[in-house]
Amino acid sequence: MLHSTGPMTDDPVPASPAPSQLPPERPRSSASPLTWIIALSLAAMVGALLFVGGYLAAGSSPATGCAAPNEAFEAFCEAYDKLQAQYVDELDAEELAEGAIRGMFEYGVADPFSGYMPPESYRSALDDLSGTFSGIGAEMAVDNLADPGNLDGCAQFTQDCALVVVAPLQDSPAERAGLMAGDVVRAVDGESVDGSTLDDQVAKVRGETGTEVVLTIERDGETFDVAITREQIQLREVTSRMLDDGTTGYVGLHGFSEAAADQFSDALAELIDDGATALVFDLRDNPGGYIEAARKVASQFIDDGLLFTQESASDGVKRWESTGDGVATDPDLPVAVIINGGSASASEIVAAARRWWASQRSARTPSSSGTSWRTAGACASPSRAGSRLSTTASPPTACSRTWRSRCPTARPPSATCTWKRQSRS
Repeated sequence: MLHSTGPMTDDPVPASPAPSQLPPERPRSSASPLTWIIALSLAAMVGALLFVGGYLAAGSSPATGCAAPNEAFEAFCEAYDKLQAQYVDELDAEELAEGAIRGMFEYGVADPFSGYMPPESYRSALDDLSGTFSGIGAEMAVDNLADPGNLDGCAQFTQDCALVVVAPLQDSPAERAGLMAGDVVRAVDGESVDGSTLDDQVAKVRGETGTEVVLTIERDGETFDVAITREQIQLREVTSRMLDDGTTGYVGLHGFSEAAADQFSDALAELIDDGATALVFDLRDNPGGYIEAARKVASQFIDDGLLFTQESASDGVKRWESTGDGVATDPDLPVAVIINGGSASASEIVAAARRWWASQRSARTPSSSGTSWRTAGACASPSRAGSRLSTTASPPTACSRTWRSRCPTARPPSATCTWKRQSRS
């Protein structure tokens, strides 16, 4: 059947002309501007509808299981669900949680004395406070080789911001391997330390007893590797000696670990037995530690009664009394206590308690005010990703960072909680 666009007639259909007889092809007329505008508009509308449809479909993906504890956290869970469902790359749930926790402390609490420790840092702190750890036995620190007085610009290691050996501990694997004070550590197990932090490298140098770690050392312009086998290290928190006058005893306390109080008591007793008639008690750069250790140390100077009180958000007020077994409680024994900007938490509590007690003794007037501080909440279990730090947990926490001092010390508490950029490895 033939179809024609023209009028129907009975005339016979003419034969097709030969190719050579075809008229020349006429150029096609271009569409009007209005036609193009309409076509582009329709295409844009269709594309937008497809995009919105796809976005809504993605937004309606099943929730990832984030459970908001209250209405305020619903937006948080919605943001988490959308990130997991729509982000172009795969996201790590633990990293998201870590970032959220840090954000809560940095922007939600906005308190310089509150902080968060990730798992490795928290475990390292607990190792220090236990008095023992497995490692090489060396004091490590950050040093700015180009500008020694400027450590603020050394948040991470670089060629100038170096990881240095302060000193190997006596009779430690580090000392036996030949490490020396001032050695610069450029790599650990073949991996450069550049771009990492002190905590990162301390955690890496520590490890299981009997295993080996290789440090790349720079010394006097030469670079070489030192292999060291890790051992169980017993921390010595106390240094003591008689000063040159022969009557003044010096005792330095470097932390408040489980073993620190007994070491401190033994050192004091030895100095007094050796004839010390005055004492210098050095708490400089002591970052603090266990509150029970603080009580025992303060009790060495205070014979009885209230030492300090602890006010917690959940547990009310707790009184900490002297243990009554101090060896330096003679009110006629002069004691000079030294602190600096690195003395934090338990160090300030002990210094303040001693100062208050001395003032009460000299005034001969009773008082029950003592020394007190406030904490903002309980410490999280170390089984979680990390810990919120305060002085209210049981067992005691790694350091007392969430507190506000009402002690008679003039200086506010230090905001630094992690060994002042120096640590043992």
